[in-house]
Amino acid sequence: MAEARRQRDEGSTLVALPVVVACVVALALAVLVPWGDATASRTTSRTAADAAALAAAHAWDDGLHPLWAPVASGDRAAATHLLALPPHSHALAGVRAAAQQYADANGEDLVSLTVVARPGSAIGFRATTRSRHAVTGTQERTEATSTAEVRLESGLCLAGGSFGLRTPSGCLTALPEPPAPPVPAAADPAAAPVVVPAPPPGLGDLPLGHLRSTVRLAD
Repeated sequence: MAEARRQRDEGSTLVALPVVVACVVALALAVLVPWGDATASRTTSRTAADAAALAAAHAWDDGLHPLWAPVASGDRAAATHLLALPPHSHALAGVRAAAQQYADANGEDLVSLTVVARPGSAIGFRATTRSRHAVTGTQERTEATSTAEVRLESGLCLAGGSFGLRTPSGCLTALPEPPAPPVPAAADPAAAPVVVPAPPPGLGDLPLGHLRSTVRLAD
């Protein structure tokens, strides 16, 4: 009798064991699948935000070079125009388009793009992206925010929210007045000829270096 009861108990245990294992596996999957999906989604959002911020920074930086070329050649009018440009709105349409392109490439929505001040001669671009798909088993869509900066190393600088020309004496945000035209010497055949120096052309003797900058993700 006891032996028969023991065999029945063992049989019941063998029947129940697969059910228990199946329940444990289902529970583990219910926890691990959303967790893994959330982790992957957060990684994708971070990658998209980094890419969008860097794309915006590079677009802003690239837009400076056509403006700088005539300034480097001594064109005073071009320098005056460049110094009057507000850095925070320079090439803004192209900057946003570049950020949007890289968010799209990573399957994310570009939620916002903000131009932010950075220490020294630098400007930052803060991008926030959001996943287009909810995490498995939830209504949550992951978001990430990243900031990239352009730091002007030579040629141009930033001071007081304005562009400036980088010179050995500092950041020049306004051009010096050109010298007054020379007064012609009185015609006197007996007098020694007077040599009047010509005014310096364009930007005169302003020591301008090459335009150089770095783009990187900011902390």
